[in-house]
Amino acid sequence: VETMSKLPWEGFGPGTDKGDTRALPAIWTEQAKFKEGADKFQAEATKLSAAAKTGNLDAVKTAFGAVGQSCKACHDAYRKD
Repeated sequence: VETMSKLPWEGFGPGTDKGDTRALPAIWTEQAKFKEGADKFQAEATKLSAAAKTGNLDAVKTAFGAVGQSCKACHDAYRKD
C-alpha cells in the first residue's frame, strides 16, 4: 500500500485533463488542495506500513482506517462516481 500510494499522482499533472476520464475537473483547477490530499494519503500509508511491522493488530486496524479515510476523501472530492 505504501508503494502504491506514491504511483498515481503523475497521471494528474498539467495537460492530463484531456480525453475520457472519471476524474472531476477540480483535480486540475485545485492542484494545491489535491496535492494536500495526496500527501495525507501517502503519510497515512507510511504509518500503516510502520504499524504492520509491529505485528500489533490494533495498531494495524487503526492505521488501516486512517488510510481508508484519506483515500475515500480524495475519491469523494475528485472522482465523478
